[in-house]
Amino acid sequence: MDPYRTTPKKFHVFAPLVDFFWLVGQNRPRPKFWFKIFIFAFKFSFFEPWRQLEKLWLNTFYKNEVLLDDPIIVLGYYRTGTTHLHEILVQDPNQTHMDFYETYFANAFNLTSRIFKKVFGIIMTAVRYKHPAHQVPFTFDLLGEEDVGMVASGFRYAASWGQLIPSQFKNYFNKFVFFETCTEEEKRTFTEAYLDYVRRIWLANKKKKLVLKSPLHTARICYLKTLYPRAKFVYIRRNLHYVVKSNQKLWQTFLEHNLEDFTRDQAKANIFWSMNKIFEAYEAQKGSLAPNDLYEMTYEDLLKDPMGQVEAMYKRWELELTPQARASIQKFLGEKHGQNRDRYKFTSEDISEVKAELGKWFTAEDVAPSVT
Repeated sequence: MDPYRTTPKKFHVFAPLVDFFWLVGQNRPRPKFWFKIFIFAFKFSFFEPWRQLEKLWLNTFYKNEVLLDDPIIVLGYYRTGTTHLHEILVQDPNQTHMDFYETYFANAFNLTSRIFKKVFGIIMTAVRYKHPAHQVPFTFDLLGEEDVGMVASGFRYAASWGQLIPSQFKNYFNKFVFFETCTEEEKRTFTEAYLDYVRRIWLANKKKKLVLKSPLHTARICYLKTLYPRAKFVYIRRNLHYVVKSNQKLWQTFLEHNLEDFTRDQAKANIFWSMNKIFEAYEAQKGSLAPNDLYEMTYEDLLKDPMGQVEAMYKRWELELTPQARASIQKFLGEKHGQNRDRYKFTSEDISEVKAELGKWFTAEDVAPSVT
């Protein structure tokens, strides 16, 4: 497949709505979730005319536009410091990123952002809405993730539906994270949708070099290299005790959008299962990268010496860290570095459980925290 192919062979009217109701029909959420279904359906219906106009506009004026440079891709399991690392990298004025408007309104952001982004932002500020995962004041300028955006687009093959329908978590991840059980047709459709999405993000951000971040990419290295052969990767890991505790908190934020009930034990089981599989996939695939394509770091080292890590990263990638980029990154670090860090309490059972479930992945950074 041409790595820059961006649009499916057929363009279906109301495709997001059809995909979404197909998914609802497959999983049949209980009546208590019908209002959420209505909200999803209303959004897809409202933006459908804009989606069609945007597709027509892009196919008319930007049909032959292709990515000028392959992206930088941030890897690491959820809550390992990927967001902060992503924020640091996009301070380089030569690089850009997708924002949360392009995530939540994934179907038609190129045409609608100038119309709706400011209005919706004012509403979010007025109600004092906070980002569910990070608990910071919400703005549409916050950084987004492709896998979240694919769910927000209604796409039936988006892997992150597994987090909103937890009984299907392993099914979605095995299909569209690990590509173990999906058919070739499903994988082709997934790839077309993903490439189309990334290309539209690139066009919306003045065709700058993209820095992409989705924790699920950690298990997709070989796949992503087929799409972007010159991509650069950075992998960040963190003390696993804190990662697990933070992910348990993260799963509780899914309750805001989920279409199915789940228990804390179910969430914990999905966390441990996915961590083990994603770590296994990463270790199996990272050897396929050239030495200057991958930089590995720990969250702890990033906290201690962020600028040193950035310099080493750019050197490994053979990219220029310009004086302007250095100044911008240092300014950001001076204002934001080390903030918004959660504090957790650990029991002896917490520590024993993480050792039992993830012990084979332990390194020197995985020092057991104090029991409280």
